[in-house]
Amino acid sequence: MKKSLLYRLFPYFKEEKLSFFYSIITVLFVTVFQLGRPYFMRKIIDNAIVGGNRDIIFFYSGMFLLFLILGAITSYIQVLITSKLGIRVVNSVKNRVFSHIMTLGMSFFDKNQSGKLMSRVESDVEQLKVIFTNSAIMLFSSVIVLIGILCIITYEQPYLGAIIFLSLPFIFVVFYYYLTLLRKIWINVRKKNSEISGYIAEYVRGIPLIQLFLAQDKVYNKLEEYSQKKFNLENKAMFYDNFVFWSFFSFFSESASMILILWYGINGIYNGTMTVGTLIMFGELMRQFFWPMRNLMMVVNQINVSLGACERIFDVLDTKTDVKDIDFNYEKIQLKDKILFDNISFKYENDYILKDFSLEIKKGEQIAVIGPSGSGKTTLINLLLRFYDCNNGDIYIDNVNIKNISILGLREKIALVLQEVNLFPGTIMENLKAFNDEIKDERVIQAAIELGSIEFIEKLEKGFYTELSEDGKNLSMGERQLISFTRAFVRNPDILILDEATSSIDTITEKYIQQALFKLIKDRTSIIIAHRLSTIENSDRIIVMENGNIVEAGNHSKLIKNNGLYSKLYNIQKTKPLKENN
Repeated sequence: MKKSLLYRLFPYFKEEKLSFFYSIITVLFVTVFQLGRPYFMRKIIDNAIVGGNRDIIFFYSGMFLLFLILGAITSYIQVLITSKLGIRVVNSVKNRVFSHIMTLGMSFFDKNQSGKLMSRVESDVEQLKVIFTNSAIMLFSSVIVLIGILCIITYEQPYLGAIIFLSLPFIFVVFYYYLTLLRKIWINVRKKNSEISGYIAEYVRGIPLIQLFLAQDKVYNKLEEYSQKKFNLENKAMFYDNFVFWSFFSFFSESASMILILWYGINGIYNGTMTVGTLIMFGELMRQFFWPMRNLMMVVNQINVSLGACERIFDVLDTKTDVKDIDFNYEKIQLKDKILFDNISFKYENDYILKDFSLEIKKGEQIAVIGPSGSGKTTLINLLLRFYDCNNGDIYIDNVNIKNISILGLREKIALVLQEVNLFPGTIMENLKAFNDEIKDERVIQAAIELGSIEFIEKLEKGFYTELSEDGKNLSMGERQLISFTRAFVRNPDILILDEATSSIDTITEKYIQQALFKLIKDRTSIIIAHRLSTIENSDRIIVMENGNIVEAGNHSKLIKNNGLYSKLYNIQKTKPLKENN
Protein backbone atom coordinates (compact mmCIF):
# COMPACT_ATOMS: atom_id res chain seq x y z
CA MET A 1 0.00 0.00 0.00
CA LYS A 2 2.79 2.42 0.98
CA LYS A 3 4.58 2.05 -2.35
CA SER A 4 1.37 2.63 -4.27
CA LEU A 5 0.56 5.72 -2.20
CA LEU A 6 4.01 7.21 -2.75
CA TYR A 7 3.70 6.37 -6.44
CA ARG A 8 0.36 8.18 -6.61
CA LEU A 9 1.86 11.20 -4.87
CA PHE A 10 4.65 11.41 -7.43
CA PRO A 11 2.63 13.43 -10.00
CA TYR A 12 2.24 16.21 -7.41
CA PHE A 13 6.01 16.36 -7.04
CA LYS A 14 6.24 16.38 -10.83
CA GLU A 15 3.97 19.42 -11.06
CA GLU A 16 6.47 21.33 -8.91
CA LYS A 17 9.59 19.78 -10.42
CA LEU A 18 11.41 23.13 -10.77
CA SER A 19 10.97 23.99 -7.08
CA PHE A 20 11.87 20.43 -6.15
CA PHE A 21 15.02 20.66 -8.30
CA TYR A 22 16.07 23.87 -6.54
CA SER A 23 15.50 22.16 -3.21
CA ILE A 24 17.74 19.25 -4.22
CA ILE A 25 20.50 21.69 -5.23
CA THR A 26 20.32 23.42 -1.85
CA VAL A 27 20.46 19.99 -0.12
CA LEU A 28 23.68 19.17 -1.94
CA PHE A 29 25.23 22.49 -0.94
CA VAL A 30 24.12 22.07 2.69
CA THR A 31 25.66 18.56 2.72
CA VAL A 32 28.99 19.83 1.36
CA PHE A 33 29.11 22.64 3.94
CA GLN A 34 28.12 20.23 6.71
CA LEU A 35 30.65 17.48 5.89
CA GLY A 36 33.41 19.98 5.10
CA ARG A 37 33.59 21.24 8.68
CA PRO A 38 35.03 18.02 10.24
CA TYR A 39 37.71 18.04 7.52
CA PHE A 40 38.83 21.55 8.54
CA MET A 41 38.79 20.47 12.20
CA ARG A 42 41.25 17.69 11.36
CA LYS A 43 43.50 20.12 9.50
CA ILE A 44 43.46 22.55 12.45
CA ILE A 45 44.40 19.80 14.94
CA ASP A 46 46.92 17.81 12.87
CA ASN A 47 48.66 20.60 10.97
CA ALA A 48 48.21 23.69 13.12
CA ILE A 49 48.11 22.43 16.72
CA VAL A 50 49.90 19.05 16.75
CA GLY A 51 52.12 19.92 13.79
CA GLY A 52 52.96 23.33 15.22
CA ASN A 53 52.21 25.15 11.95
CA ARG A 54 50.36 28.12 13.39
CA ASP A 55 50.46 30.08 10.15
CA ILE A 56 47.57 28.07 8.66
CA ILE A 57 45.36 27.97 11.76
CA PHE A 58 43.62 31.22 10.72
CA PHE A 59 43.04 29.92 7.19
CA TYR A 60 41.36 26.66 8.25
CA SER A 61 39.50 28.40 11.09
CA GLY A 62 38.21 30.93 8.56
CA MET A 63 37.17 28.16 6.19
CA PHE A 64 35.38 26.38 9.04
CA LEU A 65 33.51 29.59 9.91
CA LEU A 66 32.70 30.27 6.24
CA PHE A 67 31.25 26.78 5.76
CA LEU A 68 29.21 27.25 8.94
CA ILE A 69 27.72 30.55 7.68
CA LEU A 70 27.10 29.28 4.13
CA GLY A 71 25.45 26.17 5.54
CA ALA A 72 23.06 28.29 7.60
CA ILE A 73 22.19 30.52 4.60
CA THR A 74 21.54 27.61 2.23
CA SER A 75 19.47 25.84 4.91
CA TYR A 76 17.30 28.96 5.22
CA ILE A 77 16.86 29.16 1.43
CA GLN A 78 15.97 25.47 1.41
CA VAL A 79 13.25 26.00 4.03
CA LEU A 80 11.73 28.87 2.03
CA ILE A 81 11.64 26.89 -1.21
CA THR A 82 10.20 23.72 0.31
CA SER A 83 7.61 25.59 2.39
CA LYS A 84 6.23 27.32 -0.71
CA LEU A 85 6.33 24.02 -2.60
CA GLY A 86 4.36 22.29 0.16
CA ILE A 87 1.70 25.01 0.32
CA ARG A 88 1.14 24.94 -3.44
CA VAL A 89 0.90 21.16 -3.61
CA VAL A 90 -1.40 20.89 -0.59
CA ASN A 91 -3.73 23.52 -2.06
CA SER A 92 -3.75 21.58 -5.33
CA VAL A 93 -4.65 18.32 -3.56
CA LYS A 94 -7.32 20.07 -1.46
CA ASN A 95 -8.94 21.58 -4.55
CA ARG A 96 -8.88 18.23 -6.30
CA VAL A 97 -10.47 16.38 -3.35
CA PHE A 98 -13.15 19.04 -2.91
CA SER A 99 -13.98 19.20 -6.62
CA HIS A 100 -14.18 15.39 -6.75
CA ILE A 101 -16.53 15.26 -3.76
CA MET A 102 -18.85 17.71 -5.53
CA THR A 103 -19.16 15.29 -8.47
CA LEU A 104 -20.30 12.34 -6.36
CA GLY A 105 -23.88 11.15 -6.19
CA MET A 106 -26.11 11.59 -3.16
CA SER A 107 -25.55 7.98 -2.06
CA PHE A 108 -21.99 8.95 -1.09
CA PHE A 109 -23.27 11.69 1.21
CA ASP A 110 -25.87 9.34 2.66
CA LYS A 111 -22.99 7.22 3.96
CA ASN A 112 -20.57 9.98 5.01
CA GLN A 113 -21.13 12.64 7.65
CA SER A 114 -20.37 16.20 6.61
CA GLY A 115 -17.98 16.55 9.56
CA LYS A 116 -15.94 13.55 8.39
CA LEU A 117 -15.78 14.95 4.88
CA MET A 118 -14.59 18.28 6.29
CA SER A 119 -11.86 16.40 8.14
CA ARG A 120 -10.69 14.74 4.95
CA VAL A 121 -10.71 17.91 2.89
CA GLU A 122 -9.00 20.05 5.52
CA SER A 123 -7.22 18.05 8.23
CA ASP A 124 -6.08 15.04 6.20
CA VAL A 125 -4.91 17.12 3.25
CA GLU A 126 -3.05 19.51 5.56
CA GLN A 127 -1.28 16.47 7.00
CA LEU A 128 0.21 15.88 3.54
CA LYS A 129 2.15 19.11 3.96
CA VAL A 130 4.61 17.04 6.01
CA ILE A 131 5.49 15.05 2.91
CA PHE A 132 5.73 17.99 0.55
CA THR A 133 7.65 20.43 2.76
CA ASN A 134 10.83 20.03 4.79
CA SER A 135 10.20 16.37 5.61
CA ALA A 136 10.62 15.17 2.03
CA ILE A 137 13.76 17.26 1.57
CA MET A 138 15.04 16.28 5.02
CA LEU A 139 14.57 12.64 4.05
CA PHE A 140 16.66 13.14 0.93
CA SER A 141 19.18 15.25 2.85
CA SER A 142 19.56 12.64 5.58
CA VAL A 143 20.23 9.91 3.03
CA ILE A 144 22.83 12.06 1.23
CA VAL A 145 24.59 12.95 4.50
CA LEU A 146 24.64 9.31 5.59
CA ILE A 147 26.10 8.20 2.27
CA GLY A 148 28.66 11.02 2.39
CA ILE A 149 29.78 10.12 5.94
CA LEU A 150 30.06 6.43 5.09
CA CYS A 151 32.07 7.21 1.97
CA ILE A 152 34.51 9.45 3.90
CA ILE A 153 35.00 6.89 6.69
CA THR A 154 35.42 4.03 4.19
CA TYR A 155 37.90 6.06 2.14
CA GLU A 156 39.99 6.95 5.21
CA GLN A 157 39.59 3.60 7.07
CA PRO A 158 38.19 0.79 4.85
CA TYR A 159 38.05 -1.75 7.70
CA LEU A 160 36.03 0.59 9.95
CA GLY A 161 33.75 1.46 7.04
CA ALA A 162 33.12 -2.24 6.39
CA ILE A 163 32.07 -2.79 10.01
CA ILE A 164 29.59 0.10 9.83
CA PHE A 165 28.19 -1.11 6.50
CA LEU A 166 27.65 -4.61 7.89
CA SER A 167 25.65 -3.23 10.82
CA LEU A 168 23.25 -1.27 8.59
CA PRO A 169 21.00 -4.21 7.54
CA PHE A 170 20.24 -4.94 11.20
CA ILE A 171 19.37 -1.27 11.81
CA PHE A 172 17.05 -1.10 8.79
CA VAL A 173 15.24 -4.35 9.66
CA VAL A 174 14.46 -3.04 13.13
CA PHE A 175 13.52 0.30 11.58
CA TYR A 176 11.12 -1.34 9.09
CA TYR A 177 9.15 -3.27 11.71
CA TYR A 178 9.06 -0.24 13.96
CA LEU A 179 7.51 1.90 11.20
CA THR A 180 5.02 -0.82 10.22
CA LEU A 181 3.74 -0.96 13.79
CA LEU A 182 3.50 2.81 14.13
CA ARG A 183 1.76 3.26 10.80
CA LYS A 184 -1.12 0.99 11.82
CA ILE A 185 -1.53 2.96 15.05
CA TRP A 186 -1.46 6.35 13.32
CA ILE A 187 -4.05 5.26 10.73
CA ASN A 188 -6.40 4.47 13.61
CA VAL A 189 -5.57 7.84 15.19
CA ARG A 190 -6.61 9.62 11.98
CA LYS A 191 -9.86 7.64 11.92
CA LYS A 192 -10.63 8.67 15.49
CA ASN A 193 -9.79 12.27 14.64
CA SER A 194 -12.27 12.11 11.74
CA GLU A 195 -14.95 10.68 14.05
CA ILE A 196 -14.42 13.53 16.50
CA SER A 197 -14.64 16.13 13.70
CA GLY A 198 -17.85 14.56 12.42
CA TYR A 199 -19.33 14.39 15.92
CA ILE A 200 -18.55 18.04 16.66
CA ALA A 201 -19.87 19.25 13.30
CA GLU A 202 -23.15 17.37 13.72
CA TYR A 203 -23.83 18.49 17.27
CA VAL A 204 -22.80 22.12 16.76
CA ARG A 205 -25.76 22.42 14.39
CA GLY A 206 -28.07 21.11 17.10
CA ILE A 207 -26.85 23.23 20.02
CA PRO A 208 -30.26 24.93 20.56
CA LEU A 209 -31.95 21.54 20.91
CA ILE A 210 -29.14 20.22 23.12
CA GLN A 211 -29.59 23.17 25.44
CA LEU A 212 -33.37 22.86 25.34
CA PHE A 213 -33.28 19.21 26.39
CA LEU A 214 -30.48 19.82 28.92
CA ALA A 215 -28.32 17.22 27.17
CA GLN A 216 -25.00 19.11 27.42
CA ASP A 217 -23.45 16.61 29.82
CA LYS A 218 -24.37 13.59 27.69
CA VAL A 219 -23.00 15.22 24.53
CA TYR A 220 -19.83 16.23 26.36
CA ASN A 221 -19.34 12.75 27.85
CA LYS A 222 -19.71 11.19 24.41
CA LEU A 223 -17.08 13.55 23.03
CA GLU A 224 -14.84 12.74 26.01
CA GLU A 225 -15.22 9.06 25.16
CA TYR A 226 -14.10 9.65 21.56
CA SER A 227 -11.21 11.82 22.74
CA GLN A 228 -10.07 9.23 25.29
CA LYS A 229 -9.89 6.52 22.61
CA LYS A 230 -7.84 8.84 20.41
CA PHE A 231 -5.59 9.73 23.36
CA ASN A 232 -4.97 6.05 24.14
CA LEU A 233 -3.87 5.37 20.58
CA GLU A 234 -1.64 8.45 20.47
CA ASN A 235 -0.15 7.52 23.85
CA LYS A 236 0.61 4.03 22.57
CA ALA A 237 2.34 5.48 19.50
CA MET A 238 4.38 7.90 21.62
CA PHE A 239 5.42 5.05 23.96
CA TYR A 240 6.78 2.98 21.09
CA ASP A 241 8.38 6.06 19.55
CA ASN A 242 10.06 7.65 22.57
CA PHE A 243 10.73 4.80 24.98
CA VAL A 244 11.03 1.61 22.98
CA PHE A 245 12.89 3.11 20.01
CA TRP A 246 14.70 6.28 21.03
CA SER A 247 15.49 5.34 24.64
CA PHE A 248 16.51 1.78 23.87
CA PHE A 249 17.50 1.07 20.30
CA SER A 250 18.81 4.50 19.36
CA PHE A 251 20.73 5.03 22.62
CA PHE A 252 22.50 1.68 22.55
CA SER A 253 23.29 1.80 18.84
CA GLU A 254 24.74 5.31 19.13
CA SER A 255 26.74 4.40 22.25
CA ALA A 256 28.06 1.23 20.65
CA SER A 257 29.17 3.15 17.56
CA MET A 258 31.05 5.80 19.57
CA ILE A 259 32.76 3.08 21.65
CA LEU A 260 33.79 1.36 18.40
CA ILE A 261 35.19 4.61 16.99
CA LEU A 262 37.16 5.38 20.19
CA TRP A 263 38.52 1.85 20.48
CA TYR A 264 39.48 1.69 16.85
CA GLY A 265 40.88 5.25 16.80
CA ILE A 266 42.97 4.99 19.98
CA ASN A 267 44.53 1.75 18.73
CA GLY A 268 45.19 3.46 15.41
CA ILE A 269 46.94 6.37 17.14
CA TYR A 270 49.16 3.99 19.14
CA ASN A 271 49.91 1.99 15.99
CA GLY A 272 50.57 5.12 13.92
CA THR A 273 47.78 4.39 11.42
CA MET A 274 45.55 7.27 12.55
CA THR A 275 46.14 10.82 13.68
CA VAL A 276 44.46 12.61 16.57
CA GLY A 277 42.78 14.95 14.08
CA THR A 278 41.42 11.99 12.11
CA LEU A 279 39.96 10.45 15.30
CA ILE A 280 38.26 13.74 16.19
CA MET A 281 37.00 14.03 12.60
CA PHE A 282 35.57 10.49 12.83
CA GLY A 283 33.97 11.31 16.16
CA GLU A 284 32.34 14.41 14.68
CA LEU A 285 31.26 12.45 11.60
CA MET A 286 29.69 9.74 13.78
CA ARG A 287 27.90 12.45 15.78
CA GLN A 288 26.63 13.85 12.49
CA PHE A 289 25.87 10.29 11.34
CA PHE A 290 23.31 9.78 14.10
CA TRP A 291 21.70 13.19 13.62
CA PRO A 292 20.60 12.31 10.08
CA MET A 293 19.73 8.85 11.38
CA ARG A 294 17.50 10.46 13.98
CA ASN A 295 16.12 12.87 11.36
CA LEU A 296 15.60 10.01 8.94
CA MET A 297 13.63 7.98 11.44
CA MET A 298 11.69 11.00 12.70
CA VAL A 299 10.83 12.14 9.17
CA VAL A 300 9.88 8.67 7.97
CA ASN A 301 7.67 8.38 11.05
CA GLN A 302 6.04 11.71 10.20
CA ILE A 303 5.62 10.62 6.60
CA ASN A 304 4.21 7.36 7.93
CA VAL A 305 1.54 9.33 9.79
CA SER A 306 0.88 11.39 6.67
CA LEU A 307 0.46 8.26 4.58
CA GLY A 308 -2.37 7.25 6.89
CA ALA A 309 -4.09 10.52 5.99
CA CYS A 310 -3.06 10.03 2.36
CA GLU A 311 -4.72 6.62 2.29
CA ARG A 312 -7.99 8.18 3.48
CA ILE A 313 -7.70 10.95 0.87
CA PHE A 314 -7.23 8.49 -1.97
CA ASP A 315 -10.18 6.47 -0.63
CA VAL A 316 -12.28 9.54 -1.45
CA LEU A 317 -10.60 10.16 -4.80
CA ASP A 318 -11.07 6.50 -5.73
CA THR A 319 -14.78 6.64 -4.95
CA LYS A 320 -16.64 6.50 -8.22
CA THR A 321 -19.94 8.26 -8.58
CA ASP A 322 -22.87 5.92 -9.09
CA VAL A 323 -24.39 8.56 -11.38
CA LYS A 324 -22.43 8.33 -14.64
CA ASP A 325 -22.20 11.45 -16.76
CA ILE A 326 -21.78 11.39 -20.53
CA ASP A 327 -18.46 12.43 -22.04
CA PHE A 328 -19.52 14.69 -24.88
CA ASN A 329 -20.20 18.43 -24.61
CA TYR A 330 -23.50 19.29 -23.01
CA GLU A 331 -26.42 21.16 -24.49
CA LYS A 332 -29.09 22.83 -22.38
CA ILE A 333 -32.37 20.95 -22.38
CA GLN A 334 -35.47 22.71 -23.61
CA LEU A 335 -38.64 20.90 -22.71
CA LYS A 336 -40.90 20.79 -25.77
CA ASP A 337 -43.32 17.95 -25.13
CA LYS A 338 -43.29 15.91 -21.91
CA ILE A 339 -41.48 14.27 -19.01
CA LEU A 340 -41.97 10.52 -18.76
CA PHE A 341 -41.20 8.24 -15.80
CA ASP A 342 -41.27 4.88 -17.55
CA ASN A 343 -41.79 1.88 -15.27
CA ILE A 344 -39.05 2.95 -12.85
CA SER A 345 -37.96 1.21 -9.63
CA PHE A 346 -35.59 2.50 -6.99
CA LYS A 347 -34.31 1.55 -3.54
CA TYR A 348 -31.87 3.36 -1.26
CA GLU A 349 -30.71 0.21 0.51
CA ASN A 350 -32.88 -2.90 0.81
CA ASP A 351 -36.51 -1.90 0.40
CA TYR A 352 -37.88 -0.40 -2.80
CA ILE A 353 -39.19 3.16 -2.46
CA LEU A 354 -40.63 3.06 -5.98
CA LYS A 355 -41.63 -0.11 -7.79
CA ASP A 356 -42.67 -0.19 -11.48
CA PHE A 357 -43.75 3.43 -11.27
CA SER A 358 -44.93 5.33 -14.37
CA LEU A 359 -46.03 8.95 -14.80
CA GLU A 360 -46.29 11.33 -17.75
CA ILE A 361 -46.15 15.13 -17.29
CA LYS A 362 -47.02 17.37 -20.24
CA LYS A 363 -45.18 20.59 -20.98
CA GLY A 364 -46.77 23.54 -19.18
CA GLU A 365 -48.69 21.26 -16.85
CA GLN A 366 -48.79 22.05 -13.15
CA ILE A 367 -48.53 18.77 -11.26
CA ALA A 368 -48.89 18.40 -7.50
CA VAL A 369 -47.58 15.27 -5.80
CA ILE A 370 -48.82 14.43 -2.30
CA GLY A 371 -48.78 11.47 0.00
CA PRO A 372 -47.65 10.24 3.42
CA SER A 373 -43.97 10.43 4.41
CA GLY A 374 -41.97 7.70 2.70
CA SER A 375 -44.37 7.35 -0.20
CA GLY A 376 -41.66 8.30 -2.71
CA LYS A 377 -42.53 11.93 -3.53
CA THR A 378 -39.04 13.42 -3.02
CA THR A 379 -37.43 10.34 -4.55
CA LEU A 380 -39.13 11.19 -7.88
CA ILE A 381 -37.42 14.60 -7.85
CA ASN A 382 -34.05 13.12 -6.88
CA LEU A 383 -34.27 10.73 -9.82
CA LEU A 384 -35.36 13.43 -12.27
CA LEU A 385 -32.39 15.60 -11.24
CA ARG A 386 -30.12 12.54 -11.32
CA PHE A 387 -29.00 12.85 -7.74
CA TYR A 388 -29.57 9.10 -7.97
CA ASP A 389 -30.19 6.79 -10.92
CA CYS A 390 -33.06 4.32 -11.21
CA ASN A 391 -32.36 0.69 -10.42
CA ASN A 392 -34.77 -0.24 -13.22
CA GLY A 393 -36.69 1.67 -15.85
CA ASP A 394 -35.88 5.04 -17.39
CA ILE A 395 -36.85 8.71 -17.30
CA TYR A 396 -37.31 10.62 -20.56
CA ILE A 397 -37.49 14.29 -21.50
CA ASP A 398 -38.97 14.67 -24.98
CA ASN A 399 -38.26 10.99 -25.71
CA VAL A 400 -34.58 11.41 -24.77
CA ASN A 401 -33.34 9.27 -21.91
CA ILE A 402 -31.94 11.64 -19.27
CA LYS A 403 -28.90 9.32 -18.96
CA ASN A 404 -28.05 10.47 -22.48
CA ILE A 405 -28.16 14.12 -21.44
CA SER A 406 -25.16 15.58 -19.64
CA ILE A 407 -25.85 16.35 -15.99
CA LEU A 408 -24.97 20.01 -16.58
CA GLY A 409 -27.34 20.21 -19.50
CA LEU A 410 -30.10 18.46 -17.57
CA ARG A 411 -29.91 20.69 -14.49
CA GLU A 412 -29.27 23.95 -16.34
CA LYS A 413 -32.97 24.60 -16.98
CA ILE A 414 -34.43 22.99 -13.87
CA ALA A 415 -35.01 25.06 -10.72
CA LEU A 416 -35.42 23.40 -7.35
CA VAL A 417 -36.76 25.05 -4.20
CA LEU A 418 -36.56 23.07 -0.97
CA GLN A 419 -38.18 23.44 2.41
CA GLU A 420 -34.74 23.77 4.03
CA VAL A 421 -33.16 26.90 2.58
CA ASN A 422 -29.44 26.74 1.81
CA LEU A 423 -27.83 30.16 1.57
CA PHE A 424 -24.10 30.62 1.09
CA PRO A 425 -21.57 33.12 2.46
CA GLY A 426 -21.66 36.27 0.33
CA THR A 427 -24.12 38.98 -0.62
CA ILE A 428 -27.80 38.58 -1.43
CA MET A 429 -26.98 39.41 -5.05
CA GLU A 430 -24.37 36.64 -5.23
CA ASN A 431 -26.82 34.16 -3.73
CA LEU A 432 -29.57 35.16 -6.15
CA LYS A 433 -27.16 34.63 -9.04
CA ALA A 434 -26.01 31.36 -7.47
CA PHE A 435 -22.50 32.80 -8.05
CA ASN A 436 -23.02 32.78 -11.82
CA ASP A 437 -21.39 36.01 -13.02
CA GLU A 438 -23.00 35.66 -16.45
CA ILE A 439 -26.37 36.62 -14.97
CA LYS A 440 -26.97 40.38 -15.15
CA ASP A 441 -27.99 42.41 -12.11
CA GLU A 442 -31.02 43.64 -14.04
CA ARG A 443 -32.33 40.09 -14.42
CA VAL A 444 -31.98 39.53 -10.66
CA ILE A 445 -33.76 42.78 -9.79
CA GLN A 446 -36.59 42.01 -12.21
CA ALA A 447 -37.08 38.55 -10.66
CA ALA A 448 -37.16 40.13 -7.19
CA ILE A 449 -39.82 42.61 -8.36
CA GLU A 450 -41.99 39.82 -9.82
CA LEU A 451 -41.71 37.72 -6.69
CA GLY A 452 -42.13 40.57 -4.21
CA SER A 453 -38.83 39.96 -2.40
CA ILE A 454 -37.74 43.42 -3.57
CA GLU A 455 -39.81 44.93 -0.75
CA PHE A 456 -37.74 43.55 2.11
CA ILE A 457 -34.41 43.58 0.22
CA GLU A 458 -34.59 47.34 -0.42
CA LYS A 459 -35.25 47.95 3.28
CA LEU A 460 -31.88 46.41 4.17
CA GLU A 461 -29.02 48.86 4.70
CA LYS A 462 -27.04 47.65 1.69
CA GLY A 463 -29.96 46.21 -0.29
CA PHE A 464 -28.89 43.49 -2.71
CA TYR A 465 -25.30 43.79 -1.49
CA THR A 466 -26.08 42.91 2.11
CA GLU A 467 -23.69 40.24 3.41
CA LEU A 468 -25.44 37.13 4.68
CA SER A 469 -24.40 35.49 7.91
CA GLU A 470 -24.09 31.71 8.25
CA ASP A 471 -27.11 30.11 6.56
CA GLY A 472 -28.56 33.63 6.15
CA LYS A 473 -29.59 33.79 9.80
CA ASN A 474 -29.62 37.59 9.71
CA LEU A 475 -32.86 37.17 7.70
CA SER A 476 -36.18 35.80 8.91
CA MET A 477 -37.37 32.35 7.81
CA GLY A 478 -39.85 33.89 5.39
CA GLU A 479 -37.21 36.20 3.92
CA ARG A 480 -34.78 33.32 3.45
CA GLN A 481 -37.46 31.33 1.67
CA LEU A 482 -38.25 34.29 -0.60
CA ILE A 483 -34.54 34.52 -1.45
CA SER A 484 -34.63 30.84 -2.33
CA PHE A 485 -37.66 31.34 -4.58
CA THR A 486 -36.13 34.36 -6.27
CA ARG A 487 -32.89 32.47 -6.88
CA ALA A 488 -34.86 29.76 -8.65
CA PHE A 489 -36.81 32.26 -10.74
CA VAL A 490 -33.65 34.05 -11.85
CA ARG A 491 -32.70 30.87 -13.72
CA ASN A 492 -35.83 31.17 -15.90
CA PRO A 493 -36.25 27.39 -15.77
CA ASP A 494 -38.23 25.20 -18.14
CA ILE A 495 -39.08 22.94 -15.20
CA LEU A 496 -39.88 24.32 -11.75
CA ILE A 497 -39.77 21.96 -8.75
CA LEU A 498 -41.10 22.97 -5.35
CA ASP A 499 -40.35 20.37 -2.67
CA GLU A 500 -42.32 21.28 0.47
CA ALA A 501 -41.23 24.82 -0.37
CA THR A 502 -44.14 26.61 1.31
CA SER A 503 -44.48 24.50 4.44
CA SER A 504 -42.43 26.94 6.56
CA ILE A 505 -43.85 30.15 5.11
CA ASP A 506 -45.98 32.52 7.11
CA THR A 507 -49.30 33.74 5.69
CA ILE A 508 -48.02 37.17 4.56
CA THR A 509 -44.95 35.73 2.81
CA GLU A 510 -47.06 33.00 1.19
CA LYS A 511 -49.24 35.71 -0.32
CA TYR A 512 -46.21 37.14 -2.17
CA ILE A 513 -45.19 33.67 -3.33
CA GLN A 514 -48.64 32.77 -4.59
CA GLN A 515 -48.79 36.00 -6.57
CA ALA A 516 -45.42 35.32 -8.13
CA LEU A 517 -46.17 31.66 -8.82
CA PHE A 518 -49.25 32.61 -10.82
CA LYS A 519 -47.00 34.52 -13.26
CA LEU A 520 -44.09 32.13 -13.27
CA ILE A 521 -45.99 28.86 -13.60
CA LYS A 522 -47.64 30.05 -16.82
CA ASP A 523 -46.15 28.14 -19.79
CA ARG A 524 -43.75 26.44 -17.40
CA THR A 525 -43.86 22.81 -16.31
CA SER A 526 -44.18 22.70 -12.52
CA ILE A 527 -43.93 19.84 -10.05
CA ILE A 528 -45.10 20.73 -6.56
CA ILE A 529 -44.62 18.45 -3.58
CA ALA A 530 -46.66 19.72 -0.66
CA HIS A 531 -48.11 18.81 2.70
CA ARG A 532 -50.27 21.93 2.84
CA LEU A 533 -53.00 20.89 0.43
CA SER A 534 -54.52 24.36 0.36
CA THR A 535 -51.57 25.51 -1.78
CA ILE A 536 -52.24 23.00 -4.60
CA GLU A 537 -56.03 23.23 -5.09
CA ASN A 538 -55.57 24.99 -8.45
CA SER A 539 -53.06 22.46 -9.82
CA ASP A 540 -53.89 20.96 -13.23
CA ARG A 541 -53.44 17.48 -11.81
CA ILE A 542 -52.83 16.09 -8.33
CA ILE A 543 -50.95 12.79 -7.98
CA VAL A 544 -51.61 10.95 -4.72
CA MET A 545 -48.89 8.47 -3.77
CA GLU A 546 -48.75 5.73 -1.17
CA ASN A 547 -46.05 3.07 -0.72
CA GLY A 548 -44.32 4.09 -3.94
CA ASN A 549 -47.40 3.84 -6.15
CA ILE A 550 -50.03 6.21 -7.54
CA VAL A 551 -53.30 5.52 -5.76
CA GLU A 552 -55.25 8.51 -7.10
CA ALA A 553 -54.88 11.16 -9.82
CA GLY A 554 -57.01 14.07 -10.96
CA ASN A 555 -57.85 17.66 -10.17
CA HIS A 556 -59.00 18.87 -6.75
CA SER A 557 -62.74 18.63 -7.44
CA LYS A 558 -62.51 15.12 -8.85
CA LEU A 559 -60.43 13.82 -5.95
CA ILE A 560 -62.75 15.34 -3.35
CA LYS A 561 -65.71 13.58 -5.01
CA ASN A 562 -63.82 10.27 -5.06
CA ASN A 563 -63.71 10.40 -1.26
CA GLY A 564 -60.35 8.61 -1.27
CA LEU A 565 -57.01 9.26 0.44
CA TYR A 566 -56.77 12.83 -0.89
CA SER A 567 -60.22 13.70 0.42
CA LYS A 568 -59.38 12.29 3.85
CA LEU A 569 -56.07 14.22 4.04
CA TYR A 570 -57.74 17.42 2.83
CA ASN A 571 -60.55 17.20 5.38
CA ILE A 572 -58.11 16.50 8.21
CA GLN A 573 -56.10 19.63 7.36
CA LYS A 574 -59.23 21.70 6.86
CA THR A 575 -60.74 20.80 10.23
CA LYS A 576 -57.50 20.77 12.22
CA PRO A 577 -57.51 24.54 13.00
CA LEU A 578 -61.10 24.22 14.32
CA LYS A 579 -60.05 21.47 16.70
CA GLU A 580 -57.12 23.55 17.87
CA ASN A 581 -59.42 26.49 18.61
CA ASN A 582 -61.64 24.25 20.64
